[in-house]
Amino acid sequence: MEFDKFADNGKLSAENFEKSLALNKSFFATRFFALFDVDENGNVDIIELIEGLQILKNGTPTQKLMFLFNVFDTDGSGSICKVDLKTVLQSCTEESSLHLSDEDVDELTTVLFEEADIDNSGQILFDDFQTALEKHPGLINNLTFSVTQWCNIPKKRRLLQFSHYWSMVYLRRNTSKVVLVLVYIAISIALGGYAALKNIDSNRFLITAKICGKNLNFNCTLVLVLMLRQTINLVRSTAIGRRLPLDKHVLFHKYVVIMIVLYTTVHTIGQVGNAYVVSSLSTELPVGTILLTDESQYGLLNGSAYITGWAAAFILMTIVIFSLPCIRSRLYEVTHLEISRPKTFDFKPGDYLYLQIPEISPYEFHPFTISSAPEMKDVLWLHIRKRGNWTNALYKFISKYDPDVGHRRSFSWLKMIKSITGRTRSNITETAKGSDEPAKNQRQRRGGLPNIDEVGLVKQRRIQMKSKNIQIRCFLDGPFGSPSREALNTDHSILIAAGIGVTPMASIIQSLVHTLRERKQKCPNCSHCYYNDTTETLQRVKKVDFIWVNRDQRCFEWFTHVLKELETEQALLSSMEDNLVDLHLFMTSAVKKSNMEGVGLHLALDLAHRRDSKDFFTGLEARTQPGRPDWDKLLSEIVSKRKGKKKVFFCGPKPMSENVKQVCEKYLIPFAKENF
Repeated sequence: MEFDKFADNGKLSAENFEKSLALNKSFFATRFFALFDVDENGNVDIIELIEGLQILKNGTPTQKLMFLFNVFDTDGSGSICKVDLKTVLQSCTEESSLHLSDEDVDELTTVLFEEADIDNSGQILFDDFQTALEKHPGLINNLTFSVTQWCNIPKKRRLLQFSHYWSMVYLRRNTSKVVLVLVYIAISIALGGYAALKNIDSNRFLITAKICGKNLNFNCTLVLVLMLRQTINLVRSTAIGRRLPLDKHVLFHKYVVIMIVLYTTVHTIGQVGNAYVVSSLSTELPVGTILLTDESQYGLLNGSAYITGWAAAFILMTIVIFSLPCIRSRLYEVTHLEISRPKTFDFKPGDYLYLQIPEISPYEFHPFTISSAPEMKDVLWLHIRKRGNWTNALYKFISKYDPDVGHRRSFSWLKMIKSITGRTRSNITETAKGSDEPAKNQRQRRGGLPNIDEVGLVKQRRIQMKSKNIQIRCFLDGPFGSPSREALNTDHSILIAAGIGVTPMASIIQSLVHTLRERKQKCPNCSHCYYNDTTETLQRVKKVDFIWVNRDQRCFEWFTHVLKELETEQALLSSMEDNLVDLHLFMTSAVKKSNMEGVGLHLALDLAHRRDSKDFFTGLEARTQPGRPDWDKLLSEIVSKRKGKKKVFFCGPKPMSENVKQVCEKYLIPFAKENF
């Protein structure tokens, strides 16, 4: 039990109680401790803890509500005043890692207080408090408290769960993938068998080394074939390409690398074992001489087999080690590049390209998804998260770049970036232009504060102060197709993005916005707006659900303006019975509404949204939901819309993709994931 980890002589002190809850700030821990410490002796014993947990875990709605009321009643007066409520809301924002000004907290406090203070007495009594919360069905029954995790019995985690991959649902949904894996296994067995038969008279160490060596030859060729991007792009458009799992070529590439490491390890062990066998048969060749010199004359080039083998193994292990995710940086600054688009650079929503900037590195090309729409003829957008060495160098270069030193500067106050003409060289494009837009801007919203146009203007000017027009060369290789290409050819596309994984989805959303805007018609008599649905895109796409999961509120600023444009266009089209695109936004740092540490804040946010029809953080009509999505519930609601064939397009971290994929298989929804 968690109690035993923190208790001292069967009692919890206030300090240990706070540590056990792992809360960001001490307010809620202090209030919870005071309510659990019934005898007010400064400690919580096991009896007091169990009695408190009984109320929170199995108590009646009224008992839970009374506990919450007492948390809000900071001075124990039996009523909640405005000062009490503001203190609670400030603590709620801290627990959710939100960034709100004092004016924002005051506004939310006023909204919530006016809702609960029914008789305008300036105080909220328990009956008023209960009446206010009863307007939110199910909230009271679902109230939880972080300390109730002590009652949960930890589940035993299985290290490996292979049953999922042997299910008929998985085999039907991944037939081409399974067939390719079986073909790969058959080729590996055949090559290994051939090598074993050819060296049947050798010792077992050499036979093992030869089997692995033959498979290494095959895998080292295959690992390159799987990254022939131009060839894969051409095959994708053919009939056979539509039957092959080309979208998983990067994933297969990684699996082959794993096999190369495995074969290399076993091959090395086999060769070392063979050296011991040879040394035991000849007193003239010690093991060290065989392994580290060319005196054994083993190999095609005068005994260089062992020497070159050690060098190749060292290079391979170096590459593998520096490719591990744990070695890479985990920072979240984002650079927004706007690059002048060459006239011959045609792409589709969701495509990606390879970028090289000689000022950063003259030899490295890195893949990035194009976040702008194909309809934007003059510019290409790239949003690049600061993660590894190259992206870190790019971020630092643009941050420190002085356009007045050695470079010509052009600046426009009306546009964040001014276009700079580029040049084209076959499939590699040489062009110039960059912008630095770190995700450090303050929030933009609508409501009781200045209207969205004023806030947007202030934000635009703030961004301009951080934006730079940079005239340098960069090379573009591409574009290349991705699974997201099919999004605008699917009846009902479900776009799921996490963090900066929104980039391919942003391109798709912007393409839809441009399509709606271009096909919008307006009646000259009554100003009625409608759209011409004769375009191929609007005929193919019946519905789009866009789900975006972010860690904190600042991440939404990357593409809030794009979503705002979408909502504006959809609002003007009164001929649409239902919105073409539904938005579902989630912020994982925020404490869930059903949690006592966050209920006050989210009630206030709900009231502000109801009053202004705008989200308090993003300024969008779509409400930002706290916590992580309940994928089963969310996808079941989407499935019930019955808008034709559905497909999920995902771009985000692997753990989330596995959760989403399992739910997709439950509802028989095809699943496609971006792999880089």
